[in-house]
Amino acid sequence: MNGTIKRFLTARGYGFIQPDAGGEAVFFHQKVFEARGGPPPITGERVTYSVPSLVQGVKAESVERAEPARHLSGVVTNYNPVKGFGFVRVEGLGSAASYYLHKSELLSRTDPVRGSRVDFYASPFPVQGESPRACFVTVIS
Repeated sequence: MNGTIKRFLTARGYGFIQPDAGGEAVFFHQKVFEARGGPPPITGERVTYSVPSLVQGVKAESVERAEPARHLSGVVTNYNPVKGFGFVRVEGLGSAASYYLHKSELLSRTDPVRGSRVDFYASPFPVQGESPRACFVTVIS
C-alpha cells in the first residue's frame, strides 16, 4: 500500500499514514519504520506500508520510504528565538531555496542565529503555504 506521513511524533515514537486510497489514517510505531540510516519519518513524506488483519483498529506492520530522505545544508537567513521560527537558505538547487525552520526541529539546545550553518532533512510538506520545512536540524556553526 502507498501513502503519505500525515504526522509523526518524534518524542513518542509513533505517527500516522494517510492512505492514497483514502479512508482512516493508519497508525505506525517507529520500530516498524525502515529508516535505512536516514532520519525518523518526516511529515509529508511518501511511504509504502503493509497492514495485517486486525480486529481493533488499523496498524501498519512495515513502513518504508518511497524515496530517500533529502539531506541538505544551508545558512540561516532569519531566526526569531522569541517566536521560535526562521528560515534557512540553500544554494545550488538551481535557484536558491528557502526552508521554514521551527524550534521543535532543532536537535541541539542551541538556537541558530542569522548566518549559522545548519544540516537538515527536507520535508516535502509545505509550511505557511509556500516554504518546505527543515526537519531534524543540527546547528554546525
